[in-house]
Amino acid sequence: KNPVTARKDAMQLFNLLMRVPDDREGALLAMSSLIDVCGEDIHTCVSENTFSQLLQHLDPPFESWHLIRVTLGTLGQLARSMEVKIKPYADKIMTSLFRFLHCTEYAQLPFKVNAAVLDFVSDFALGLQQDFARYLSHTLGLIHRSSKITANVDSAWLVGELRVSVLETYTSIIQSIAMPWHESKRIFESAIQAIKRFSEDVPGGAAAMDVPLLRAACGLIGDVAAKLLPHDASSALMFARRLVYDDQLLTILGRGAKCGDSSTEASARYGREMLSKSYNKYARGH
Repeated sequence: KNPVTARKDAMQLFNLLMRVPDDREGALLAMSSLIDVCGEDIHTCVSENTFSQLLQHLDPPFESWHLIRVTLGTLGQLARSMEVKIKPYADKIMTSLFRFLHCTEYAQLPFKVNAAVLDFVSDFALGLQQDFARYLSHTLGLIHRSSKITANVDSAWLVGELRVSVLETYTSIIQSIAMPWHESKRIFESAIQAIKRFSEDVPGGAAAMDVPLLRAACGLIGDVAAKLLPHDASSALMFARRLVYDDQLLTILGRGAKCGDSSTEASARYGREMLSKSYNKYARGH
């Protein structure tokens, strides 16, 4: 079929799947595929009722944590596809999310749900762009709490996945929202501290970070450095200097540049390039 006909059929199927009473997880997975087909046209399929039905899966008692993860993934896909068109539903979605995060049952869910929450927030920030700023305070609290979770032998890989999500959420926020320097600095500081703390927790330090965490760290270093460039405050220039002379960050970028994974190596090159530009701006300023 031609793309226009395929999108129309996909949108009809999307509305049918919203009414499937059983196997909600399977229906949501199918909906995710349809969202990919429809792209930005998916906004014609959704309504207040669409989000009410999806968000009810975040209300206790929970049917299963798998369903929660799939629900959050579907909501994230909708945010990415709809972009600013999701704005009329944003308050409803975020109110439900924060209520979910503060319910007693949430603390008993596996780490995988924490990572899914952060992945959704990343998608939502990228979709809303500047309009996400109104949810920033609560979101930063969520990121901070998630970054403090530590691992034991049995949960190390799950916490590793969560930490990747933490760094990627910082990246999405930094990419999506333009802020004055005093607000940016607070987020930049927290992001860099998270990178350094995560690398310190790895046996062997920054030189032994695994590829997913390494890739997220290199990209975030680059984004922080890139976002420093528009700022002219003297403290912004000093912040840039700190990054350029931070041995731990340089070790992370060096490891990323030689890890053998092309995507991570590209992120490391980006991080180095942005640090260099920040340093050059600092040098010119002094």
